[in-house]
Amino acid sequence: MTTIITCGCFDVFHEGHERFLRAAKQLGISPSMSAAAAQLGIAPSAARNKLLIAVNSDLSAKKLKACKWGERYPIDDHLTRMANVSKYADITVGFDTEEQLHALIEHYAPCILVKGPDYAGTSVTGDDIAPVLILDTPEPESVKEMKLRVYGAAASIERRCCNPEHVEPSTDRKNVLRGKGPTAINAAKDRCPKGHPYSGRKWQQGGWVRICKTCRYESETKRRRKNRAKSLPSIREKGG
Repeated sequence: MTTIITCGCFDVFHEGHERFLRAAKQLGISPSMSAAAAQLGIAPSAARNKLLIAVNSDLSAKKLKACKWGERYPIDDHLTRMANVSKYADITVGFDTEEQLHALIEHYAPCILVKGPDYAGTSVTGDDIAPVLILDTPEPESVKEMKLRVYGAAASIERRCCNPEHVEPSTDRKNVLRGKGPTAINAAKDRCPKGHPYSGRKWQQGGWVRICKTCRYESETKRRRKNRAKSLPSIREKGG
């Protein structure tokens, strides 16, 4: 039997939390989850694994996410949040600091840490002790809409970094240009494929692409001339 450990604030318990905890609970029972655990070098056991859920205290939750969701966070108190997750857990504990969480993970080692898809590619507390398994349980759109209603649109959309040293005024375009993917590459272009500049009123947004007005004008002019040239012979024949 292996101890599965996950942690979080679990404020305003919702469908996304439920999906994630159900998947964590099934780890070691579902064939696909067993295979995933085996890839981490831990032999699947016939017996059901034990799930431990560590819940951030009110102070810890506010320090972690208030800058993202607003000063009302968390809405549910610590005892309520622990009670909401208890039916999915074999053990439910609370913690105030990352040091306490690290000590908890160390106490239950060997174990597996499970996190949601938001943590893919990031470092998490305890990853120096136990392997981390990312569960593919993205939040439903209904949950995102619920968060906008509960926490407020401004707090949800700003998505400010929780480290004051990293906070800076920014725009959507500036954030896009910081990327390295196709969207950032296209956004950095200042001219159309024919070399016309994307400046002033010479372009317009067409869905996800920019439309060059100069190219469009040239194309329309060429089309009109072509249509006019086709109609001239028939006019001459009629005028015969």
